[in-house]
Amino acid sequence: MYEDLVGVFKEVPDPRRGNAVRHDLCEVLAMVVIAGLAECDQFTEIEMFCIENEEWLSGFMELPGGIPSHDTFGDVMAAVDAEAVEACFARWVQGVLKGCADEEESNYDIVAIDGKEARRCKTGDGRGPDCVSAYSCGNRLVLGQKACEEKSNEITAIPKLIDMLYLKGSVVTIDAMGTQKEITKRIVASKADYVLNVKGNQQTLLDDIKLFFEDTPKGTKTSFASTTEKSHGRIETRECTATHDVAWLNDRHPGWEKISGIGAITSTRQIIGKDISEQSVQYFIFSKPDMDAKGLMEAKRAHWQVENSLHWVLDMDFREDEARMRVGHAAKNMAVIRRICLNLLRAEQSFPKLSINLRRKKCMFSISYREKVLGLA
Repeated sequence: MYEDLVGVFKEVPDPRRGNAVRHDLCEVLAMVVIAGLAECDQFTEIEMFCIENEEWLSGFMELPGGIPSHDTFGDVMAAVDAEAVEACFARWVQGVLKGCADEEESNYDIVAIDGKEARRCKTGDGRGPDCVSAYSCGNRLVLGQKACEEKSNEITAIPKLIDMLYLKGSVVTIDAMGTQKEITKRIVASKADYVLNVKGNQQTLLDDIKLFFEDTPKGTKTSFASTTEKSHGRIETRECTATHDVAWLNDRHPGWEKISGIGAITSTRQIIGKDISEQSVQYFIFSKPDMDAKGLMEAKRAHWQVENSLHWVLDMDFREDEARMRVGHAAKNMAVIRRICLNLLRAEQSFPKLSINLRRKKCMFSISYREKVLGLA
């Protein structure tokens, strides 16, 4: 793990020049990752951790200039090109997913793409940087990240993220923001399929799909699936109808790549013990030719892992929303570092019942466990 990570870090261009360069860039980046595993997220904490563990670090690092100061850590993370770090991260994850780039099919199924704002890393426009992540629901790993450009949004970042990833054989799920013709073309070009939520940003497409399911023509072949769950004081029923009879849709809405089916999922929430219920309907387009209503529901349910298993963990266990790094590329690069740490912690399964928070604490206190996470043991 560690050797592979350092190997891709070597591809990151060093922005520093002159005789004042005392520390190896790969080692600086590696120290930030290792300290991040041990619950050290601020540059002052990273410096302190590395000083206390200098003897251990020197066992596999050269440390030509000793341990960098917290100012040096901050300056390096602000100066390093964020796009280069993102690209290296994606290549490293492909190596972690053993040989997936050489197989006929990728070894992950549902890939959920969604964006998240670093709320306190605010810049001149009053917003923190938005970072779009691709999350492998089957492997529970972050496959890649792309930061949105300033004064831009997820629509421009998602195609760039897709181009960075090996997606052959997977099904990509994206919320309504990503329901764009260009994005369907990028996904299909990657030899993957998609499930996209259709909402008001594609109003005419939404209106036609909605009308179709409200007044389905006789003889239309459809599939149906339903689930009922009881939790948190409510009963939630989901009913899904899907069809592949979409020749009319392709005629009315040209430019969408490979639409093979549409679906509608109706969710009804009943509060237990009260006469209160809520109902909502969501509509979808998808490209997988053999997907039925059950498969559509599974894809939609898997998509929520990007919220529950990634965004929630980044906020609660890594305190991402509390980060205040605002200089240069620091916020974007540290966002990548957090996702590297999460992947490393999830990949090591000596203590599968430990939460990510407790695994970080164990990395702080236990050198042997830290070495297992890094693949040094």
